[in-house]
Amino acid sequence: MTASHRQTRLAVVIPTLNEAEHLPLLLRDLRLLDLPHHVVVCDGGSTDSTPQLARSEGALVVGSAPGRGHQLNRGAWGSAAPWLLFLHADCRLPPLARDAIRRQLLASPDPPTDTAFHFRFQMNERRISFRLLELGQRLREVATGLVYGDQGLLVGRELFMRCGGFPPFPVMEDVEFIRRIRGAGARIRALPAALPTSGRRYAHEGVVRGGLRNGWLLARYLSGASPQDLAEQYAYPSPRKPKAETTSGKHGRILLFTKAPRPGSVKTRLAREMGDEAACAIYRQMGADTVTALAGLPYPLEVRYTPDDSQAEQEVRRWLEPQGATHFVPQGPGDLGARMAAAISQGVGDGRRVCVVGADLPQMNPQLIVEAYSAMDNGADLVLGPALDGGYYLLATGALHPQLFHGMEWSQARVLQETLARAHNLDLSVYLLPPLRDVDTLEDLRLTAPSMESLAPTG
Repeated sequence: MTASHRQTRLAVVIPTLNEAEHLPLLLRDLRLLDLPHHVVVCDGGSTDSTPQLARSEGALVVGSAPGRGHQLNRGAWGSAAPWLLFLHADCRLPPLARDAIRRQLLASPDPPTDTAFHFRFQMNERRISFRLLELGQRLREVATGLVYGDQGLLVGRELFMRCGGFPPFPVMEDVEFIRRIRGAGARIRALPAALPTSGRRYAHEGVVRGGLRNGWLLARYLSGASPQDLAEQYAYPSPRKPKAETTSGKHGRILLFTKAPRPGSVKTRLAREMGDEAACAIYRQMGADTVTALAGLPYPLEVRYTPDDSQAEQEVRRWLEPQGATHFVPQGPGDLGARMAAAISQGVGDGRRVCVVGADLPQMNPQLIVEAYSAMDNGADLVLGPALDGGYYLLATGALHPQLFHGMEWSQARVLQETLARAHNLDLSVYLLPPLRDVDTLEDLRLTAPSMESLAPTG
């Protein structure tokens, strides 16, 4: 029973890379889940028909950098649902598993913040060697308390966020996330059902060899070995999309949206905690740092400022020209959506692409812009950088899609989700960057740039 992702309480997140053979089977199982839910498929660059098949089944498809940790995290940001169910694309969801999910959500309307849930490990092969593999995993689970990602994971969003999500490891991201859950004082409970998963990897390299290899890698990881070092021994051949050449600077432009740095008109929520002058000083520093970080890229940087008057232009020039900004344009009239749409309309065309960013993100770095343009080079129609407050800190595109901006309630916690829903309805290919925290409160500042607190005037 799929439903609009604006309303449901359960999001099923599935990372994929060339899963056209297996994904449709799981999606058909999910259609039988007797509970309002929606599916987010986060694709790492498939060269087969995986994204198209997922869309045809009604899933919201977003792209990300390859790597299961990246994909699981960014897929989670494709939804605001309070419950998250992480599944591998080659598993199945039989009736008992579907019933276990339904019962758990009915029993816990609000997800617990001290418990996550998993299924019993089961291979979908009948050979005795696979039964022995299942037994070995159960014994390891009892001994270490660790479960694997192919056992599925049902977790509340609040607990997921508190644990920092999955680490961006090439391997062992599932093991480390379970350790994070336990380190946060939460427990892992088994649901009363098995989650059959494909034995294709073991069929490829042998059950005994694969089982021993996995046990050895886990032991090494728990002993302190680097996931990067372990990844080479875990590699599994899979066709990958060839890297496209990065778009040259003449075909790209960065649009930096900012306000004239006036006390009382910028960072008003932060000002309520620190005062107008302190909030403005922090805003000025963040803007200067952002321009410094982006000015060295091969994409021209255009500062789009508001309000639209000559005094504001002079203030913004004095502020940002020393950091390397040279081109200043007023944002024009209308709400934020109208102003972004106008800027994008002026910036795109003839193969040109624009990247819209804000000036209040201490974590902004040039690599995010490079990744955004690379994603568009590889076919993404729209790139979004999710902000932890529910909006987005970056939008990149090569075409104007007015429906993404008109009638949007800006500065609300569902801006990202509404944008994704509109993009889905427009059949746009969406790529998500890593989620970041912008600075609206004193807590945001302490978490992202504590050194900036010193900018607050004393006395």
